[in-house]
Amino acid sequence: QLDMPGDITFEGITLSSLDSDPVDSTFDAGADPRPGQEWTLDLPIEIAGRTLMLENVRVSSRGYQFNLHGDPDVMGIAVEILGYTPQGGGSGMQYGSGLASTSLGFAELPTGELAVRFSQLAVASDPIRGTLTWAYEGELPEVADADPSASDSICVTYEEWRTMQDSPANPPSGADGHLLTSIDEGGNHPGIYQVELDGANPQWLANAGWPSMSHDGRYLAFSDAEGLHVMAVDGSEDRLLGIDGHNIIWSADDTQLLFSTTFALHIIGADGSDMQALSLPAAQVYTPVGWLPGGHAIVYAALNGAGFEVRTYDLETGEAATYFSINNKAGLAKLSPDGEWLVFADRTEETATYGVFLSRVDGSERRLLIAPEIPAGLRFSWSPSGEYLALNTSLDGGDWMTFAVDPTSCAFGRLGVDTLVEGWTP
Repeated sequence: QLDMPGDITFEGITLSSLDSDPVDSTFDAGADPRPGQEWTLDLPIEIAGRTLMLENVRVSSRGYQFNLHGDPDVMGIAVEILGYTPQGGGSGMQYGSGLASTSLGFAELPTGELAVRFSQLAVASDPIRGTLTWAYEGELPEVADADPSASDSICVTYEEWRTMQDSPANPPSGADGHLLTSIDEGGNHPGIYQVELDGANPQWLANAGWPSMSHDGRYLAFSDAEGLHVMAVDGSEDRLLGIDGHNIIWSADDTQLLFSTTFALHIIGADGSDMQALSLPAAQVYTPVGWLPGGHAIVYAALNGAGFEVRTYDLETGEAATYFSINNKAGLAKLSPDGEWLVFADRTEETATYGVFLSRVDGSERRLLIAPEIPAGLRFSWSPSGEYLALNTSLDGGDWMTFAVDPTSCAFGRLGVDTLVEGWTP
């Protein structure tokens, strides 16, 4: 029960676009630019009373990545190549770094001397912290006392997690398949490996980010400096799809990929055909979550205000629904293979770390899955059958310890890897 009036404390930043005329420049890409090629420019761009340095331009598959640097409050800038219509793109930003990276993808890579336009410089405010007093006049509804048995629904306690750290790999009985892991090996992209649940027989697949294995285990989708790839695990083919993206999710029939370019969601055929940007209700950032059964609708998270709203969108009818909000820095969540359950990280009152929760897509039947004191990562992997979840947890030394848990029976066991698990494959 809330006592009125009550104080609400908030903190964060605000983003704003500075009014300014666009600034035009030119860039000579040559007659035959190649993926991975990079030009160091150090060209000043004067916009909205600021000076940004266009440090370099890099070829990325069928597009270009423009990397700029400015004052610490710079968060992004719009870039367009005049005369060419992009089929996708994205932006990268980090508060306080002053770095602004913008990527543009095209059906065919523009060549020669290109006219480039810069506009809509986005900047962040200083950190804001404040307190509001909430007063409510009238009768408050009765709130039921918390269920004293609610803690019994937690599958792994903090003490069990600590004990697990000193135990050898012991995957739960009945769990099978392989793990898709990423290892920081000092390069621009981590090494992607497929290993057995106990850590045996590691197989290197690629150096890349955002790996996602097809449901039949035959193809790996990933992102690198060239853009999105679909690669046969047996090495027989490697297809560049002509666009950058991340958070890649395969459709159930392995014919399509759902992915994000941060400010938009896209679907593309696994063969590179029929790419489309989805016309979704407005939001600041979009994160894909999964495909609903039948493949005609998706679940995604949309940053709208203080948190990410869990939404669904019907690809055939355009019907959209918004359910509940989660509060983690990227809106990361994962839909179970049967489309019935969501696993996601959210802030808890008990600890400053993220708690791992399970709920229906509409937010009902929500429960805390593991003790909130356990420092959990934000990447989650369902087993191919949907019976188990692989949860990454962070150890004091910086390594990962991943365990599998059955949310229904709460059976759990340590998996045999000390790197970040990105997926669970057949």
